[in-house]
Amino acid sequence: MNATMYELRERIISLQRSGRKIHRLDIGEVEPRRDDWVLETVRDCISRGVRYGSSGGSRILIDELCRAYGAKPENVIIGPGSKYIIYALIKTLGREVFTIEPAWPAYKYMAADLGLKYSKLETRMQDGWQPPLEAFSRIEGKTAVLNTPSNPTSTVLRDLDGILERLERGNNFTILDLAYNDLAFDEKKAVHPEFKDDRALIYTFSKRHGLSGWRIGFAIVPEALKKKYDDFVSITINNVPEVVQEVAARALRTPNPGVVEAYRDMAAYACSAFRSAGYECADPDAGIYVFVNVKRDGYDTAMRLLDHGFAVMPGRVFGDECADFIRVCLPRNKEILDSLLAALDECRL
Repeated sequence: MNATMYELRERIISLQRSGRKIHRLDIGEVEPRRDDWVLETVRDCISRGVRYGSSGGSRILIDELCRAYGAKPENVIIGPGSKYIIYALIKTLGREVFTIEPAWPAYKYMAADLGLKYSKLETRMQDGWQPPLEAFSRIEGKTAVLNTPSNPTSTVLRDLDGILERLERGNNFTILDLAYNDLAFDEKKAVHPEFKDDRALIYTFSKRHGLSGWRIGFAIVPEALKKKYDDFVSITINNVPEVVQEVAARALRTPNPGVVEAYRDMAAYACSAFRSAGYECADPDAGIYVFVNVKRDGYDTAMRLLDHGFAVMPGRVFGDECADFIRVCLPRNKEILDSLLAALDECRL
């Protein structure tokens, strides 16, 4: 019952290696890019020779990010995925970690690994997964990690400006994990937080750009924090491979059409189907998950679904109050979702 998200994933991979067909609805992975330009970029980089690079990041990628996000080079950091960046920042700041649950469990695991205290503010589906604003006035001197749109609920923090204002007053440093922001179903639901010296804005190429397996993310941080982060990169991985950074730079210039629209349509279909089957879920504001109350133990349900060839993530890993939930990564076609619902019905028996 206490298995972590990563232990469950290793079990799923083991089943796949044994020859079992498993529909992977447990992992938030957008369809990978297979465009011709990906191979062309890799070939071009190899022809020039792949060598050690700068711990501060490739100038090609940093210039593209500055153009796309209006950032300054002295504020941009590059890492092998946003998870690595968040871990490095939490380590550098050395403060108690605070977040809103349900939440991606990596934040809690990072705090534990670093020997830091972890505190949380729990939210409920009946409140639209929105936290009470006044609660943030009591948070002081912590590293607040806010994920919006949220993994696992795919909901946006409605009053992000009000939350950030209160966290600023409490001398907190805020890490804004914006991995899913580019997948907001409506531009009005996307968030556009102002960059300030009391916060870091974290982004990834894994979702909207379809580069999950390439392991690359970036962030906009205060200049003093960039220096410490670049030093951390230097003593751990030296640099993100130049070929990966060049593919990421090209992805910024190359649209990945239809991704948001496909997830928006599938989310609407999924929510309607789950509710018709007697389950409960909040309407997602973005891709790529639906967080479903299956009205029984979510861990037991996830284990039973594995026997039917479906991998989902039990809600308990995202928060102690989510034991009756499962997180479903939206599939690419409705037939898979219909089969999942049929398997859920069999799990009721």
